Amino acid sequence: RFRTGDAEVRSEREPEAAADGGAVYRCDDRFLRAEHPQRLVVEVAGIALAAYATYRSNAHPTLLQIVVSCLILLCAVAILYAIWILVVSLSFHVVKIDNLSYLIISTFDAARFPASVFRGTLSFVFTYIVPLALMTTYPAVALLGKLRFEQALTAVLVAAGFLLTSRIVWLRSVRFYTGAGG
Repeated sequence: RFRTGDAEVRSEREPEAAADGGAVYRCDDRFLRAEHPQRLVVEVAGIALAAYATYRSNAHPTLLQIVVSCLILLCAVAILYAIWILVVSLSFHVVKIDNLSYLIISTFDAARFPASVFRGTLSFVFTYIVPLALMTTYPAVALLGKLRFEQALTAVLVAAGFLLTSRIVWLRSVRFYTGAGG
């Protein structure tokens, strides 16, 4: 097991509570899971805010649009999960990852802008390489009923690609991990 910042990473199968009462990230060869029960309030507030914004915009999404939006949002969560798995996997190979996490968070600041702002190369980068547009704009576009089938399929394929890549990188990183200090 090793510690980075306020996260404790373990390779054991059975979970344990952190001694300091903080969040425990448990890793095995299948998943990385974070437990933050207090985050449920934030998530419920986010859903309530999205529902209120939809109501105030006079948009009346159909059940299909809501389901597609939720599917795309699930893809966005999967992509975010995969990106963080890739970052955590780097911690096996580099000494300090603190700056890398700040870089990732700073990159996500670009997600404040709608996907239509980015053209050409930036559009490609923010849809496929660092899929910010896919993670932030596509769920809202789906809720409005303006998401094309090709875009929805792209979201699913990109999410699957990121999950597969992160799984492969994680397994390789764990295989080559030799232990920390002494």
